[in-house]
Amino acid sequence: MFHGRLVQRLLRSLGFLSVLAFTANAHAESRWQSLNQMVVDQHILPRYQQLETDTQALAQATALFCTQHTRSAFEQLKATYHRAMDSWMAIQHIRLGPVEASLRYYRYQIWPDKHNTGTKHLQGLLKSEDRERLEPKQFAQSSVAVQGLTALERLLFPTASDSGQFGSPEAPSYRCELMLAITGNLAQMSSEIVTDWAAGETPYRTRVLTAGPENDDFASHEEVASQWLNSISTQLQVITEQKLFRPLEQFRLKRAESWRSRRSLQNILLNLLAIRELYAIGLSPKLSEDPLDNTIKKAFDQTIASVKALDIPLYDIKQDSPEAKKLEKILADARQLTALTSSELPQALGLSLGFNSLDGD
Repeated sequence: MFHGRLVQRLLRSLGFLSVLAFTANAHAESRWQSLNQMVVDQHILPRYQQLETDTQALAQATALFCTQHTRSAFEQLKATYHRAMDSWMAIQHIRLGPVEASLRYYRYQIWPDKHNTGTKHLQGLLKSEDRERLEPKQFAQSSVAVQGLTALERLLFPTASDSGQFGSPEAPSYRCELMLAITGNLAQMSSEIVTDWAAGETPYRTRVLTAGPENDDFASHEEVASQWLNSISTQLQVITEQKLFRPLEQFRLKRAESWRSRRSLQNILLNLLAIRELYAIGLSPKLSEDPLDNTIKKAFDQTIASVKALDIPLYDIKQDSPEAKKLEKILADARQLTALTSSELPQALGLSLGFNSLDGD
C-alpha cells in the first residue's frame, strides 16, 4: 500500500512538472512571438519601405539625367545612387523571405565577384546594344551580373581603366537605356518585396507571426528568432571575411565592396548599425540581466567607433600607414563581435544558430 501511494505521488509530481514545463514553454513562445513582431514591424518593414522609396527616386533621377545629359543631373544621379545603396546596406543582412524569391537578393547586388563576371557581362551587353534585352520582363530574367547596384556602380563611377570597357558616363543612348533598365528593375523589386511582406493573400509577415506546427515555413516562434540570430552572425561573417579580411590580405583593395564609389567603410558602418538594432529589438530583451548582453552591446559600440575613426575611404588607404593600422583594428573588433554572437549568444538564448547561407563559399 505504501509503495502504491508513493507511486501515485511520483506520478502527480511528474504531471505537475509536465504542466510547469508546458507553461514555461508556452510563455517562452509567446515572448518570442512578441519580439518577432517587433522585429518585423519596427526593423524589417520600415527598411524595405525606405529601400522602395530610394530605388524609386533612383529610377526617377536616372530618367532625368537621360533626358537632360547635364553635369548637374549626373551628380544628382550619383547622390541618389548613394542613398539607394545606404538603404540596401541597411537591410542587406536579411536573407530570408521575399528577397529570396526569383534571386532578388543577388539581383540587387552580386558581390564578391571573384571571377569578374559583372565586368564581362556588362561589356557584352554594352557591345551588343540589344534593346530587346532591356525590356523589363526580359531584363529581370537576364544575368544577375548586369541587373543590380554593382553593375550600376560600374557605370556611374568608372575608373581610368574602365573607360575603355564601359565608355563615358555621359555617353547617350544605349548606356542610358541600360541604366534605366537597371534602376527600373531595382524599383520594381523593392515594391514587390514590400507587397510580399505586408499584403496579398498570405503576407510573409503573417507567415512569420503565425509560426507553429501547422506553419509550413516556421515550426515555432523560437525558430523565427533563430533566423534573426543567424542574420546577425552571417552578416558579421560577411563583414570580417569578405568586406575586411579579403581586401586586406596582401592589401588588394580592389577586392573591397563598392571600392569604385569609395563607400566600402560606409557600407560596413551601415551594416553594423542595422544588425545592432536587430539585436537590440529582437534578441537582447531575452537576456534579462545576463552580463553577456552588456558585453555584446559594448562590442557593437567599439566596432562602430573603430569604423567611424577612419575618415578616408578604404580604397585610398596606403599600406603600412596609420590608417592601415586602424583598418586592422576594425577587423580585430569585428572578429571579437563575431565570436560573441556566434558562440556565446546562441547558448545564452537557447537558440540554434542553424544553417549559414555562406557555408561552402
